Amino acid sequence: MKRARLTLFLLVIVIAGGASVFSGLRTIPLTLTGIVTTNDVIVSPQVAGQLGQLLVNEGDVVKKGQLIATIAPDELKADTAYYAQNAKADLPGPRVRGGIAVSATPVG
Repeated sequence: MKRARLTLFLLVIVIAGGASVFSGLRTIPLTLTGIVTTNDVIVSPQVAGQLGQLLVNEGDVVKKGQLIATIAPDELKADTAYYAQNAKADLPGPRVRGGIAVSATPVG
């Protein structure tokens, strides 16, 4: 009698464990409906540089087209001068190498 009870108890445990594993394998698709709202906005400049002046504070309400910051012109001026100098150096014309003028255009 004890043996039959033990066998029945073990059988119930195995069936319950199998049912638990089987029910965990089946996933039920979850469909949620609702409205998502956000107030986060990503702001990025069209040119790189350091901010010279920040005209708004965090949390301020701004409007489309409102100026919120200015970029310090120093870096932009330096870049402009650098590229202008390189553009002049790339123009065709005579160049000096080792004290001798070398023409960029063929002669004769």
